[in-house]
Amino acid sequence: VSGWYKGYVIKNKERKVSKRVFIPEYLTWSSSCLLIYFIITSAEMPLVKEVTTTLREWGSIWKQLYVVRRLDVGGILILELDVVVRDADGNILDPERASVISLFRAHEDATAKITERIKEEQSNVQLDHSGVSARIQSSPTHSLYVFVRNFVCRIGEDSELFMSLYDPIKQTNISENYLVRWGDKGLPKDIEMLNSLKVVFTDLGNKDLGREKIYLICQIVRVGRMDLKDTNHKKCTMGLRRPFGVAVMDISDIIKGKTECLWVTMKALVGDIVQIRKEYPHLVDRSTVVARKLGFPEIIMPGDIRNDIYLTLHSGDFDKYIKTTQKNVEVIMLVCDEEGKVNSICLGAGDRPVNEYRSVIYYQIKQPRWMETFKVAIPLEEMPRIHLRFMFRHRSSQECKFSSFSVSCSHEVHGALAVVGDGLQDEKRNSVELLNNILEVLSRNDVGDTFQHIQDIVSSLLRTINRTVITMGREHALISRVVACMTAILSQMDDRHYSRYIETFSGTTDLVDFLMETFLLFKDLIGKHVYPSDWVTMIMVQNRVFLQAINTYADTMNHKFLDNNSFEVQLWNNYFHLAVAFITQESLQLQHFSPTKRSKILAKYGDMRRLIGFAIRDMWYKLGKNKICFIPGMVGPILEMTLIPEEELRRATIPIFFDMMQCEHNHSGNFRKFENEIILKLDHEVEGGGGDERYMDMRAHFVTLVTGLLERLLDYRTVMSDDSRNNRMSCTVNLLNFYKDINREGMYIRYLYKLRDLHLDGENYTEAAYTLLLHSKLLKWSEEQCTLQLDFQTPQSQRQLKESLYDTIISYFDKGKVTFCPFVYFIYKFLLQNQQAKFYESIMKILRPKPDYFAVGYYGCGFPQFLRNKVFIHRGKEYERREDFQSQLMSQFPSAVRLNITTMPGDDIKNSNMQYIQCFTVQPVLEIPPRLKNKPVPDQIINFYKSNYVQRFQYSRPIRRGKVDPDNEFLITVFHIYNWLKVLNKSTTVSPLENAIETMGQTNEKILTMINQYQCDDALPINPLSMLLNGIVDPAVMGGFAKYEKAFFTEEYMHEHHEDRDKLMRLKDLIAWQIPLLGRGISLHGKRVTDDLRPFHERMEECFKQLKKKVEKEYGVRELPDTDERRSTRPRSMLRSVRQSTHTHTHTHTHTHRLFAVMS
Repeated sequence: VSGWYKGYVIKNKERKVSKRVFIPEYLTWSSSCLLIYFIITSAEMPLVKEVTTTLREWGSIWKQLYVVRRLDVGGILILELDVVVRDADGNILDPERASVISLFRAHEDATAKITERIKEEQSNVQLDHSGVSARIQSSPTHSLYVFVRNFVCRIGEDSELFMSLYDPIKQTNISENYLVRWGDKGLPKDIEMLNSLKVVFTDLGNKDLGREKIYLICQIVRVGRMDLKDTNHKKCTMGLRRPFGVAVMDISDIIKGKTECLWVTMKALVGDIVQIRKEYPHLVDRSTVVARKLGFPEIIMPGDIRNDIYLTLHSGDFDKYIKTTQKNVEVIMLVCDEEGKVNSICLGAGDRPVNEYRSVIYYQIKQPRWMETFKVAIPLEEMPRIHLRFMFRHRSSQECKFSSFSVSCSHEVHGALAVVGDGLQDEKRNSVELLNNILEVLSRNDVGDTFQHIQDIVSSLLRTINRTVITMGREHALISRVVACMTAILSQMDDRHYSRYIETFSGTTDLVDFLMETFLLFKDLIGKHVYPSDWVTMIMVQNRVFLQAINTYADTMNHKFLDNNSFEVQLWNNYFHLAVAFITQESLQLQHFSPTKRSKILAKYGDMRRLIGFAIRDMWYKLGKNKICFIPGMVGPILEMTLIPEEELRRATIPIFFDMMQCEHNHSGNFRKFENEIILKLDHEVEGGGGDERYMDMRAHFVTLVTGLLERLLDYRTVMSDDSRNNRMSCTVNLLNFYKDINREGMYIRYLYKLRDLHLDGENYTEAAYTLLLHSKLLKWSEEQCTLQLDFQTPQSQRQLKESLYDTIISYFDKGKVTFCPFVYFIYKFLLQNQQAKFYESIMKILRPKPDYFAVGYYGCGFPQFLRNKVFIHRGKEYERREDFQSQLMSQFPSAVRLNITTMPGDDIKNSNMQYIQCFTVQPVLEIPPRLKNKPVPDQIINFYKSNYVQRFQYSRPIRRGKVDPDNEFLITVFHIYNWLKVLNKSTTVSPLENAIETMGQTNEKILTMINQYQCDDALPINPLSMLLNGIVDPAVMGGFAKYEKAFFTEEYMHEHHEDRDKLMRLKDLIAWQIPLLGRGISLHGKRVTDDLRPFHERMEECFKQLKKKVEKEYGVRELPDTDERRSTRPRSMLRSVRQSTHTHTHTHTHTHRLFAVMS
């Protein structure tokens, strides 16, 4: 092939057999060696790979289009592929490196080349048109003749008909209005115009005929009362212009000469007004109204002088202030000179000039959008003396007065509006190009520090450019350049620029205005891109820049306008609508793109929908009680966002619906507004094509969660009026756990404090402390600001709130007389403050009673859902007996039947319509944390874990097998594992011998604990020790093991149960160890006993001697260390050493042991 070369890359010269063909344009010649090697240098993906990828996309699209229609020239427009912009060397421009301005100019150049090529191809194609069409194409000027036959609409009041030509693609008017005033009798106001309502829309050029679509629109304005239903004409305000209706007709074929209309006679005419009056005198006479084009025709004929100002009343935003409803705003505009009003306002062609314009009135609309265009015709020499005066009035149905305010515009602004010539256009173009050139230079890396230069541009020009874009129409020739300029400024701003710029605003009002107009501007540009749809790179860069700006401005809102005193509802509303518009814009819907395009966008820009979606979620949850301001207004936008088929986005945003329901329920006791809105919007969105099967699955899950939430909320509402505090606690726990499971932290914390309040009302200080501890675990030791979740919460860091919570928790634990809390010790070490040290000291030294725990079962359908057929663990108050607790419980349910069983009742009771209550005592099961095992831990800590830090409980009930012996009954132990209050059952059968071992071990543990307490504190009362010791050594009890000897220590039992040999030795060892423990306890008792109890002590000593003699003879001798050997300044403990020794000597058979305790 001529001009091509064969060779291989130097890197692979050892593999010379792998030769390839190279294009000379992509080769660099090297003279570093004798042989000529070819080196490929390319800054993008290999050319072959790019061409292959593009051809594959083309092939797929061509096949689809081939069966539908004949392809246009070159297939360029039909394929609808994206424009790929390159630099001078043919490399694809990287948006990460290229400036916004260079990207914009590259897109402009590429589009111009493509358009020129299409025109060249199309010039070779002969269009098959009729003779009229051929004549139309040959003439530079055209007109449209319209004859209005009749207006059939029974209004009952005067009306105004405004007819004009409209481009629906660009959404702009082409011509000025033709005005027909219609009377209330169904005839023209000017009866002479009957059957003579004719207009010619002139100045149309070939470009106008080449528009894709042209509509004839007719806007109908009713002139009369505010409401047609008002019948008292004497009291009603008359002369109000009210919107009534609109008619639209596609006249694209008519204006191109292909057909004519019958009801409204229309005909395309060739030539200007002078020419058509000569050629069509039967249609266009002196009575025919002439409606001119908005702007000059393509060819300006000699003598055609115009000095018209076309004003469009766009929209407004009016606050209701102290009123309960929005205003009915009427805008009045007058043209004034120094002598007063001037009759120079033309509301439409065919109407006489008037001295004032009155707008249509929209009833109670905060942001009316008029879009009314009218003409001001002023001689050029009069321009310097003319002012436009605007007045704004509130109009009511029966008004006796009104208020107004006015705004004046200087003649300099008028002059800028009046001049439509090319000179000003060029001036604007030059200004924009100059600024763009400056921005492009500042974007380079080789020009030094540009911070201050960019800051100066931002401070002086950013808002001006923003407002220029706002006032520019989308059809303006410079709109894309100005938007690119604005985007370039924003792209070159960093956090410091934004921060300094925000500080330049004089007050909050000015800053709010700036943010609101910026949000509205961004939303408008996102909804209607100023760039062609195939400028994907430019659009994506703009989106990325806007996203950064939106997030930065959102931070400003959080810092300045989130507090209740400075909250700006409209500003936040604009933010949310902008964010939703951003996330739902067509250019970000990746699911509609080809796999190749989708992967390129994700690799270069990521999925910006997720980023803004997560931001919306975070901003919503920061609103606090202000959320109610956006319900139901934000239901539809949030729903539209959740319909986007992006899994993570849906997971993040669907829970917002829960919050909306909860907010409205808390505010008004129901969520009817949310319900009505979600049904209406869901029907609209799904009918319009939104949603998919996965969304249906997630909505089904949502419905399930909502059902669960409703059940709990209804139970909560019912039980809050209940006198039973326990029921309210249970229902509150049920609800807060639900919010925890669905990761609703704000609501979870809210109900934590409701539970805290219930505990404090019942003086359950320990439980209140644990409740606040759950909140503290959600906080970090950082200076990050807390989200305001509660009405009474003040702005503070997470560290400050965590410390404050710990102070409160410690005080609650102290009031609740908890033996020890491990995290308190951590706080004591961490903060080293006197208050915490004092609490720690009191916890370690003061004897605190152990609480009792009760299992309560609620059976039968007579109970509410949150209690029905469930078992809960209740912690008793200080020294509260089960009988007292049960009586108080039964008083709350006077119709309930008490169950005197500990087993689970049958289905007959569970399914009955009655109420059955089961109550019995359970014992906490000690579970020492792994970090404390085999370590010198104070007994108070062990007691804390045994009495308070409990995850399992146990109780016993008798089980009889074989021959029944009423004097020898044994038990089955049932364990209850609980989470918060709700109980899960797990039963374990325990043999009689195992039960005996467990009981003896618990008794010895109890003696050990009390001995240690009395050794540590001389001030403890003697009564608890007296009762414990006497209960064991009393002859009627004899240590409590007499029945064990009768049952297990017999020849018959040992013969039948050889496998229990080790267990029998374990039981005997425990019995033997009880004697030295009792001895130490009685010795302590003798030192503390008062004279009046001395006879009681002496009798107890005598009983102990008999018991000791019997046990040591049967089971051997065990010894504890002498008291003098253990003297120390620190609290002493025998618990750990005795436990270890009793386990160590389980399998020994010697009868005498001496224990050397390791002191702690």
